[in-house]
Amino acid sequence: MEHKIHEVTSRARVTSGMRTMQWVAAGFMATFILSGCGGGGADDAGADAGSVEYNGNTLAADITDANANEIANETFTGSDAANASNPTFAANTSKNRNSAFVASKLLGHVDSLSNAVKESSAVPAGTPSAVLNVDYSDTCPVGGSVRFSGTFDDVTRLGSWTLSFTDCSDGDVVVDGSASLTANAYNATIDEYTDVILTYDNLHFVSVDPADRIDWQVGANLHVEQIYTGDLNPFTKIATINLTLNENVGGASYKYENYVTEVEFDQYLTPSTADVSVSGRLYHYLHGFVDVETTTPLHYPSVEPLLYPESGGPLIYTGESNKKLRLTPVDATLVTVEADTDGDGFYEYSITLPWAALKDDRVNNNAPVANAGSDATIALGETAQLNGSQSSDADYNLITFAWTVADQPAGSNAGLAGSDSANATITPDMAGDYTLELLVYDGWFSNVDTVTITVTP
Repeated sequence: MEHKIHEVTSRARVTSGMRTMQWVAAGFMATFILSGCGGGGADDAGADAGSVEYNGNTLAADITDANANEIANETFTGSDAANASNPTFAANTSKNRNSAFVASKLLGHVDSLSNAVKESSAVPAGTPSAVLNVDYSDTCPVGGSVRFSGTFDDVTRLGSWTLSFTDCSDGDVVVDGSASLTANAYNATIDEYTDVILTYDNLHFVSVDPADRIDWQVGANLHVEQIYTGDLNPFTKIATINLTLNENVGGASYKYENYVTEVEFDQYLTPSTADVSVSGRLYHYLHGFVDVETTTPLHYPSVEPLLYPESGGPLIYTGESNKKLRLTPVDATLVTVEADTDGDGFYEYSITLPWAALKDDRVNNNAPVANAGSDATIALGETAQLNGSQSSDADYNLITFAWTVADQPAGSNAGLAGSDSANATITPDMAGDYTLELLVYDGWFSNVDTVTITVTP
């Protein structure tokens, strides 16, 4: 719902490239809505999210093999701007999609509303500079109105405003409620605000189409900073969000707490790539909270449309007792999802699947397929690297790995290392054939495959 309250045709930001940058940042604000809670708790986390109180699970999330894919899906839904071409986003149930959707909508307001006020507050050339009192109303794109009132400094271009939404519609949702907007910094060279805070005390979103079942109460604080080099390349956008979202239909509740996304684009006007770092705490009404961070930035090969990262990461979610979920891009099509469900630092569950196959619910329609890799020949004294990573599950459930030595030369005492991982090793102690068996298990069914390692003297 990026309201163009005051159309500005001469500004560079209305070019396709600048719209893309706005939406990429919005997408990454929306891209990781998930589970979480522990330390801190909901009370002190809700202080920056207006009068809307989080009413879900406030304990740290218990990450298990049964909920890991659900958590991954609910936190990595893709950009709202790319939803038409993003199967993951399109396939999400309303409880997952709503959180991502509203976050991107709100973040889009930071740019559009601040520029609307700035343009509507400008005085004619030659007018003595002054701090102006602003009282300005305009219609929303598909009906209703928004009113701005506050002060504006025509020298610094900074100001603070109160915004009141009345049946304000963009065609997707109707918004009612109030907000405040503060512009802290302005870059005259490019005519852009570079530090803006937008706060919603209690905003009501209702879907235009009753079939969408969107009916939310939202409290939010969004702080967006834009950083430019001397030649505007690269260009970085940093957004900090505290948000509470309660669904009036269904009763689900979600929250972002001190959630920061830093998006670096290769250039300002027509960006083609983006590198994204995230950190913060995310709450889900059923699961609780997780702390989220990227170890290295996620690299997006394209920003129009914004789809999935092709490298970087991993993206790590930490729940109770140091239990973790890890998403590592294989490429722009595939992602490896791993879970450490006992907090020992070892990811005992793993699956590689299409980004678009991240989903909410486990099903058990198919047994997994074990793939122990190809037979190999090595010299005595060498270590054989076993590879079960091509094992799969058609239902995309996380699977466990269990390697055993099924046969070996008489008298051999060679043992396996990492037998419960996809990539175990064995160091043979005699020449001959070693048969290794891999068993994979998806929580319901198991499957086995074997591989033979021939050892020459």
